[in-house]
Amino acid sequence: PASFEAVRRAIDDGIERLGGAVFVKLNWSAPRDAAWVLGGSLKCTSSEDVLLLLQSSDRAAHDLTEARRMCEDAAAAGEGGAGVDAAGEPHGFVLALRKWCELQPSREFRCFRGAGGRLLAACQRDRFSHFPELGARRSRDLGLLEAFGRELPSAPARVVWDAYVDRNDKVHLVDLAPFHESTDPLLFEWEELVTLDDAAASPPQLRLVAEGHIAPSASIYNGWPQELQQLGQQDLESLIQTAQKAAKSA
Repeated sequence: PASFEAVRRAIDDGIERLGGAVFVKLNWSAPRDAAWVLGGSLKCTSSEDVLLLLQSSDRAAHDLTEARRMCEDAAAAGEGGAGVDAAGEPHGFVLALRKWCELQPSREFRCFRGAGGRLLAACQRDRFSHFPELGARRSRDLGLLEAFGRELPSAPARVVWDAYVDRNDKVHLVDLAPFHESTDPLLFEWEELVTLDDAAASPPQLRLVAEGHIAPSASIYNGWPQELQQLGQQDLESLIQTAQKAAKSA
C-alpha cells in the first residue's frame, strides 16, 4: 500500500540523516529479543532491517497490543498511567530512530527512582556478564548516577532510567521506562524495589553481576519463551543449575 511505502521511505530518510545506521525502538521497548535476525546486532542500516526486527520481536508485539491495556488497567485501579496525554487524548505509537553508537556494555546502568525523586537502587544494564573493573568503581559510579538523577529533567518522580557513563565520567541519559513491573528490574526483583520505595530513606545501592554468576548469554536468553524470561533472578539461576546437574548425570 502507498501508506506503507511512505513509512519505508521515511525510515530510510531518517537513517540517512542519522549517518547511515540507527538503533530502533517503540514507545516502551527496543526489539532486543530479535537481534538474532540481524546476526546478533541491533544495528539497522535500512528500512528492511528495521521492519524485520519489529516483525520478529515479541517485545514490539507487546508494545503494540498489550502495553496500553496495562496502562488502562493501572488507571482503573487508581495507580495512574492511563495512556493518555495532558489533553486526555490517547498516546500514539512512536517509532524512534536513534543514531547508532558503539557503547561499552560495562558502562551502561539501569536506575530506579522512587517517590520524592530519590535514587533507590541501580544495577549494571548487562545482566549476563561479570565486569571485574566495576567493583573498584562501584562507589564512584553510584555517586555519579545519584548526582545525575537529582537533576533528571522532565521525568516523573517514580521512574526507571537507563544511563551511560563515558570514559570522562560524564553521565548520559539513554532511556526512560515506567516504574512498573512491566519494566525489567534486571538484577533486582520488583518486590525489593517496592519495599525500598515504601521504606524510610536509605542510601542507594549499585548491584553488579558477581564473579562466577550463572546466567545465559543475552542471545540465548532472548531466544527463550517469555515464560522463562519472566522468572525471577533466583528462579532462573535455580533452573540453570538444575539443567546443568541433569546434563552431568546423563
